[in-house]
Amino acid sequence: MDELVTTDRINTIFGQVRAEYEGDDSLYNRFTQPNYFKRLLGITPSFLVGGRGTGKTTTLRSMSHAGQRRIHDSREPEDWDVVGVYWKFEPSLVSVFSGKGVSDSTWTSVFEHYLNLKLSSEVVRFAEHLMTHGREVPVSQHHFDLFQRSMNLPHRSGLSDVSKSLDFALVEIESLINGGIRHLTDHRWSVAGLPLNYLFQALGNLGNSRERPFMFCLDEYENLSAMQQRILNTLIKQVGVATYTFKIGVRNTVSIDRETQLEGQPIQDPSDFTTVEIAADLEGVAFEIFAEKVIVGLLGLTGAHLPPAELLPSLEKNEEALLLGADILLEELSSRLELEGANAEQIEKAARLTPLEQALVVRWSDHHRETPLDVLKFAMEDSTKWRNRVNNYGTATLYAIKEKRVGIRKYYTGWSTYCLMASGNIRYLVRLVHECLRLHIESGRSLSESVAPEMQTRAAQRIGESTIKDLQGWSKRGAELVRLTQSLGAVFREIAREKPLATPEVSQFRVKYTGVEDESTESVGKLLSEAEGQGVLISFDGDKNARNSGATRQLDYQLHPVLSAYFTYSPRSKRRLMLPAAYLLHFASREPSDKLVQKVSGSSSSEPARERSHTPEDADRSNQLSLDFGQSE
Repeated sequence: MDELVTTDRINTIFGQVRAEYEGDDSLYNRFTQPNYFKRLLGITPSFLVGGRGTGKTTTLRSMSHAGQRRIHDSREPEDWDVVGVYWKFEPSLVSVFSGKGVSDSTWTSVFEHYLNLKLSSEVVRFAEHLMTHGREVPVSQHHFDLFQRSMNLPHRSGLSDVSKSLDFALVEIESLINGGIRHLTDHRWSVAGLPLNYLFQALGNLGNSRERPFMFCLDEYENLSAMQQRILNTLIKQVGVATYTFKIGVRNTVSIDRETQLEGQPIQDPSDFTTVEIAADLEGVAFEIFAEKVIVGLLGLTGAHLPPAELLPSLEKNEEALLLGADILLEELSSRLELEGANAEQIEKAARLTPLEQALVVRWSDHHRETPLDVLKFAMEDSTKWRNRVNNYGTATLYAIKEKRVGIRKYYTGWSTYCLMASGNIRYLVRLVHECLRLHIESGRSLSESVAPEMQTRAAQRIGESTIKDLQGWSKRGAELVRLTQSLGAVFREIAREKPLATPEVSQFRVKYTGVEDESTESVGKLLSEAEGQGVLISFDGDKNARNSGATRQLDYQLHPVLSAYFTYSPRSKRRLMLPAAYLLHFASREPSDKLVQKVSGSSSSEPARERSHTPEDADRSNQLSLDFGQSE
């Protein structure tokens, strides 16, 4: 069947990668439960933290009753993992609850009432759905009356009538905001959360309990204003004996305002909520296992039977070295050794080295002002130290082989490499595989054949480029993020190109705030937070011990690895550089500057990046001891 697969078919299956826009049937039919899913269960409220494309929305939507019905092919809540509803906070919606000459206290009351109406409406609709399909939902009329009274609704007996009352009340708020502002202060509003307590006491047989609570799955918390977040946080803090809870999607932890309406009583982790960080739960092998299930499911729709690791084979380092032109360096090595007076034993030793080792001899001598013969002697005199050098600098050597020649300077191949570049972001991985297969099919190949190294690399480069272009439409600060990304990418590309064997695989940075005003510090923080939320930066704890010792948390940052092929540097998290905060603001406000890029990367021809090492042993050691560069902890 795979012989007949067309690019249109590939585009149809792999092209829809945004859960926000995907239809229910398509989304739930291919849903793969992530390994962090069980951490979201239970009564304790949770923040599900993940940047754009990490699968946050897919997971939250899957927890809704609509998702559970399709995933488990059952209308009975007892057959589901969870019982809940999904609601996304749209920026256009929440922005209307402010200004217009209305006091903050009035807007607070209006939004509390709106939140009660919206959440209650979702619960009542769910109850109606169960009844429509034959399930009995007993109603405690006393508590139902209390619910309606607390919401200031006209008294009704049946669910259907109350559902209509809720709809009318929502429309009334919209009408008041759009044209009857002066009446807002005269209106009777409900108290946040109280009506929900009455409602859940009123409705029985919904499939929820204290042990299996009804879940309000609320997405894009970062779109709420500070006032609105405090209202929701208050509800989170007051989740107690009720049979409902909140599971909230947010792009990054910086966006979580922990204040509540209760003075001096912020929400706290873990007493009031838990934090589930997708990137932390889906990394390394865990992400590969999850990702394989997703991609195998999509490939199955095409009729392809090759597992991802066979469809996207990796290159062994010596194979890649030869593809990059290591054979040309061998000729250069031979001629230079002869000119330096190498004896027969040394020439024979050089010939027995692997292509990668031969390339390392040549490029190490170029970057450390040693002769190839000096490097070869070091390899012959101490094989253990030489092997360590090959292990430490083998990957970096691949970036140095081609140097001034045109063409691919580094291959990005293999299922594991694709997962590494996706870095826990399932949307990026689907896009990478999609582009790879599209190029593969267009070249006349079938899905029974492995994708060529060049095709895999070209696909990775294109996805990196399109990710940057998409920033303009993703964020209000899109132009700034594009400039920041282009400049940071240019820095890491320059380091990988000009000094790969002096500071190998530099891909992270830590911000240096020394001498920076508080206003600039705040601006940098917001810039980095937005970049992380939009999926072009990822952050790490710079000091792993700080979390346990109580020390100030210091973050290291990395351009998202999905961009590494486009800029041609390592997607691995290896070493970092210190970057002054002022440089980041400069990067975001101006087009990339070659002069500043060279200054930051230390590759300016006017001054060497570091002093020459006196011995090969010192050279290996000095790469770990730099004021400007450091090993990622």
